[in-house]
Amino acid sequence: MALKKLVNVFKSDFIFYGVVLAFFLCAFVFFWEKRFTLNLILLNETKRNEIIERISVPFGDFLTLLLGIVVEALPFIVLGVAVSVIIQRFVSVKLMSRHLPKNSTLRGFVVSLFGIFMPVCECGNVPVARSLVMKGFSARESITFLLAAPSVNLVTIIVTLEAFNFNRSVAVARVGLTLLIANITAYVVVKFIHSNRIFTKDFKAVCDTNKSDKHDTKSSLSLFRSEMWLIFRMLVIGAAIAAASQVFIPREIITEIGSNLFLSVLAMLILAFVISICSSVDSFFALAYVGTFSLGSILTFLVAGPMVDIKMLALMKTTYTARVLVVITGCVAVMAVIAGVVFSYVW
Repeated sequence: MALKKLVNVFKSDFIFYGVVLAFFLCAFVFFWEKRFTLNLILLNETKRNEIIERISVPFGDFLTLLLGIVVEALPFIVLGVAVSVIIQRFVSVKLMSRHLPKNSTLRGFVVSLFGIFMPVCECGNVPVARSLVMKGFSARESITFLLAAPSVNLVTIIVTLEAFNFNRSVAVARVGLTLLIANITAYVVVKFIHSNRIFTKDFKAVCDTNKSDKHDTKSSLSLFRSEMWLIFRMLVIGAAIAAASQVFIPREIITEIGSNLFLSVLAMLILAFVISICSSVDSFFALAYVGTFSLGSILTFLVAGPMVDIKMLALMKTTYTARVLVVITGCVAVMAVIAGVVFSYVW
């Protein structure tokens, strides 16, 4: 009986995951096992092989990148949703607020350090930020946490220090700039956007619903399922867009402009937006560009990427309105570029 109830709770999830898996399987079978279909249509063998190669190679790259992004992010998504459920069910807002500063600026700074205790990448921080809002934290505090947590956590800091062991100031600058940009961006959002236009209608409805939820196992499972379902769907969409961008936008176009200081900063900003790599491993990816790009431009990549890449924006769309995402993207991009140019001269 218990197993039957559990299956009913996750029934919609099974259907969605099954459809996604079936799509990948059918695509694989079609392009790698069922080539005889094209054989019947195309009589010229040379042209047939040329078309098959043109289709299969980019599609294969697309599937590889898509699955790579999803597989890399999924464990952190699960961990983040689990932490979200724990916060919503067992953490007292009064207890947390009692230990936070009363001053809004200092309070925001302390909240931006929460990521130290939650070693997950940016994907897993989205459900945690949602849970903070549901527990009574302000929009400013949720945005500050969401933007700062991916880079200001122990895993990312240690990995960055190890990757740039020849210049450990890169890791220090990354953490410092992340804290600064996150707090300024959150302030700008709440300053210029009305509070009624920060969160989506769907998320507001979820917040209202959860106010009356019971703190039992069934409701916790239901919350985990709904959060996981929502976040995973947006992860797949964001990963698909990021993978398509990487396949169809030649990376050589970006790397060829690395000799120009200002353009190299812009190029690394675009690369960070497109590549959508997790903050826990982006340092070693960026390390490959040290010989081509300035350290300032690489710093832009390390700071801006975890905040506003394609995958992250898709996940944030579950909670914040499009207007908020535009303001966040603009603020992060401008400040990251300025920082990149300045540090390019310093280093």
